Amino acid sequence: MKPATANKGACSWPEMGSLCQALRWLGLVVLFVFAFGASADAASPFDLTYHGRMVDSTGKPISGPINIALDFYDASLGGNSKGASFSYSSVALIDGVFQVSINLGGAASNTVLDQSTETWIQITDQTNNKVYPRQSFFAVPYALKVPTDNTTIGFDSTGALSLKTGAINLVAGTSLRLGTFAANPSAMTSSEQGKIWYNTTTGTLNFWNGSAAVALGATAWASPGAIGATTPNSAAFTTLTTTGNVGIGTTSPGAKLTVSGGQAVATFYSTASATIDWNNGNIQNTSVAAGAITLDSMIDGGVYTLILSDAGGGNYTFSATGVTFLCKPTCPATVTPGNSTVVTFLKAGSNAYVSWGGGYQ
Repeated sequence: MKPATANKGACSWPEMGSLCQALRWLGLVVLFVFAFGASADAASPFDLTYHGRMVDSTGKPISGPINIALDFYDASLGGNSKGASFSYSSVALIDGVFQVSINLGGAASNTVLDQSTETWIQITDQTNNKVYPRQSFFAVPYALKVPTDNTTIGFDSTGALSLKTGAINLVAGTSLRLGTFAANPSAMTSSEQGKIWYNTTTGTLNFWNGSAAVALGATAWASPGAIGATTPNSAAFTTLTTTGNVGIGTTSPGAKLTVSGGQAVATFYSTASATIDWNNGNIQNTSVAAGAITLDSMIDGGVYTLILSDAGGGNYTFSATGVTFLCKPTCPATVTPGNSTVVTFLKAGSNAYVSWGGGYQ
């Protein structure tokens, strides 16, 4: 809006049109210039600065200081008050120009700047008992920028908000703790049970059980070590070895899966070798010719089944390091040509109990 000048005999403020004529009819010309936006030191985006210039019907600026009342309505005439009302005492006038601050924070902004009704501002010169015609009052978009530390969160070169490199930790009261930490958090209490974090030093996912930190994860599948616990802060029950064996209830599994030091469970495996590795499966078939069979990777409590299927038949003996074989019927196991013989082994300490039967065809 251009600056206004008013002379006694003419209205030289064409932008105001009929309003200028109305103001002259009231015997007073008032120019308001409204700036909507936060100043550099404003406390919130709803701290507004409102300017106005008061002149009388001759164009002479009114002298101050004066007391001003500022009210909002939903119509240019009559209508309803929009609730917000502000009073200013001893407002200075410089060549008739005044400046006041309007704080529309909280509920006042929703009432005054609602989208369903118009908003008109009314200025009252309480010192001279003058009420001036209302001016249309409206909001324009206001850009807000999220404050950041530019370390964990910040704006990139395009102006988009993005996460930065480094640890991002979330701590919410005493019920949650998420993030990555170089060491397990200290000084936690029983009331903080359930907090979860990733320890970058040990490479484990941990939770606080109320009295101690308990590791939940292994560093990687390629690395050996404990990956669980039977009860909080007790010995590991799940172990991964460098050869890929997994033990439940043991830290030294001898098979692909060892459960409580007992049976190794795997799929059926067939071979033509005279060496049987039970890590390949606890049910196996071999078509090797009659002779000595070497059994590897037997574990205590393991139950194994071996099918002898060589078409030529013959006698088979069994051996394993540190194991004595006790057979019923007596070994060697016999295979009738054209048939198969099934041999079952039960490993118990240094003994392996063997039973076998032939004639399968």
